[in-house]
Amino acid sequence: MASSSSSEPPPPPAGGAHKRGLPKREIFDASKTGSIPRTLLKDPPKREVAVQVGFASHDIGFGLYAARDFKKDEYIFHEAPVIQAKYNEFRPLNNPQGQLDALLHPDSRDVIDLIIAAYPKLSVLWHRMPHPWQDAQPILGDTLGSRIVDRQGMLGEPLFREEEYSIYTEPLLSELQHRGVKRELKEAQEIASNFFRYYAFRPPALHNGAADVDASIYLLASLMNHRCMPERDPASGVAPTHDADNKPIGPNCTFRIGPQGLTKFVQPSAIVVQARRDISKGEELTWDYGKDNLNFRCMCADCVKPTKSQCLPQ
Repeated sequence: MASSSSSEPPPPPAGGAHKRGLPKREIFDASKTGSIPRTLLKDPPKREVAVQVGFASHDIGFGLYAARDFKKDEYIFHEAPVIQAKYNEFRPLNNPQGQLDALLHPDSRDVIDLIIAAYPKLSVLWHRMPHPWQDAQPILGDTLGSRIVDRQGMLGEPLFREEEYSIYTEPLLSELQHRGVKRELKEAQEIASNFFRYYAFRPPALHNGAADVDASIYLLASLMNHRCMPERDPASGVAPTHDADNKPIGPNCTFRIGPQGLTKFVQPSAIVVQARRDISKGEELTWDYGKDNLNFRCMCADCVKPTKSQCLPQ
């Protein structure tokens, strides 16, 4: 029979494991204090080039792409809104005049130039030609990032060149040259309302069909295109993350608006974009718009495949 000295483990050193140089685990008890320790708060995005404007397709237009690799849960960029207006998702035409005023009368004339560069199709709304390439290039590669907060996730050079830009904008030039008359107010209001429907963000906690909420347009975040969230497997209840070729499917980003939880660094009304999974340099940044109930025609990378089994019903 073995002696007790050889069968029992030695007692721990006095003072606990942290006395041996191991870190002491920090536990936050929210019931004892209303303040969160700084060590638990999330860090903002890095102050380096994070995104680039790219050309998604002639039907979709521009998109936003990763300028470097990102790890899952890493924050990509932090951006303040360029336009805010009242909006109700359940009554899209509830306040069209207010939305139109916000689009036609932003804080400064420079804002109009930025929005036209980011969304050339909106040049029709302002009865203006899209920017020529020599004017659009510095905007798409620098000025469009002017709303980034404290350089937290900066904008790099555009991924396309003059030829692609010209092919995309030439039909708009032709339309403006042949139209020759201004749009009726009702038609302009519908354009403004539709623009807010598809590009504006509302804080998730404020989604309420009974009241209007502040909707925000962002120069970069609003450029991010939709990608459907994969359906859950009926048997396992788990959504797939890769297709048959082992390529990632579904949106790769999520977002937060305003300071909340551990993301105290986010400014009020500002948006911070976060990676849902690892993202490779050059990959398009996407999220699920959740627009399947708004007559939204999905053209995401999964829905344009020959088989649409991974996408939500169209």
